[in-house]
Amino acid sequence: MTKSIKLSESDWATLHDRIKKDYPKSVWLIRDKMRCVLGFVPREHQEWLQSYDDASPEDKKLGKYGYRDTIYLDFYDDKKKTMFVMKYSEYLNG
Repeated sequence: MTKSIKLSESDWATLHDRIKKDYPKSVWLIRDKMRCVLGFVPREHQEWLQSYDDASPEDKKLGKYGYRDTIYLDFYDDKKKTMFVMKYSEYLNG
């Protein structure tokens, strides 16, 4: 298994909207098909922050200053990861 790509929730939402435009519903709704076609499955993760100062102002307002929600794209095929990064690099850089 290759190294995962880490995205913020907002970056994932933008990328997911683009994937919805490029592929039929069956690809982005069924995890097994997403793994076969795109080479990855998304995984939600909560990353604990070291201090209160690391939290964004929006998270502090919501009371989520102890952790940050992130999305990991777990790839299973190096070739598909390379093609995915080439195709969607503008969405991966934030």
